[in-house]
Amino acid sequence: IGNLTYMEPGKGYMLYRKDAADATLVYGNLGGGLGAQSNSSTSPVGKIARSVFSQNTAEMTAAVPGNFKYSENMTLVAEVDNAQQVLPGDAVLAYIDGELRGRAVIMKNPLTNKDAFLFNISGNGTAPVSFAIERKGRQVAATAPVFRYASNARLGTLSSPYLIEFNATDAAASLYPNPFNDKVNIKLSMPASPTGTHEVQLSVYDISGKLIVKRPSARINGTVYQTVWDGTNAAGKKCVSGVYIIKILIDRSLQSFKVMKQ
Repeated sequence: IGNLTYMEPGKGYMLYRKDAADATLVYGNLGGGLGAQSNSSTSPVGKIARSVFSQNTAEMTAAVPGNFKYSENMTLVAEVDNAQQVLPGDAVLAYIDGELRGRAVIMKNPLTNKDAFLFNISGNGTAPVSFAIERKGRQVAATAPVFRYASNARLGTLSSPYLIEFNATDAAASLYPNPFNDKVNIKLSMPASPTGTHEVQLSVYDISGKLIVKRPSARINGTVYQTVWDGTNAAGKKCVSGVYIIKILIDRSLQSFKVMKQ
């Protein structure tokens, strides 16, 4: 509606265009000025906005490769359950169908005074969303799918955040050699299962988040899983040198590892 001079805290905005040609949307840094530009900068809402956005928004909710494939998104204000420790520098990742669709780091919620995470999750349809905690390039905890994606949805608020409950990923893993030339050996030592088996699925992505190869889910007897990735894609062609992410889903709990192909 007309020209947008500023965005007000607590409101959502949608850009509508009839023109089929590409366009560029330019927007400024959502810094402390967001609250100050509000018509009610001295109101509690304005003060909350300045407190929330005193941290650089680019640091709180970072763009990920999956963001740019979809024209729609949903927003999420979340906290992590008390049973799972979140450390400074950790990031919480949002996945749909194994693809990274959102990433957020710790911010301080001015209403609850607890650690919170702001997400922008891109997608379409109603696929389930799951989460993982990334620490120093390794995923240390993950969830099963917790809710279904919904375009334009807003889940959780500062006063009532959505609670994400994690399961610790306690399987010990070794990948060697790393860096590798022809193949990387993968070994997982998993905790004992009441049924005596584990369901394991391995996928490989490049550093941009593109799926390289995805193996069928396998049922493993005992507590040890060993396999090899020979550095080829789904078509059997050798991958170029670079960094790759090996993701292993163990009984719906996700682990992620970086390897370097020379």
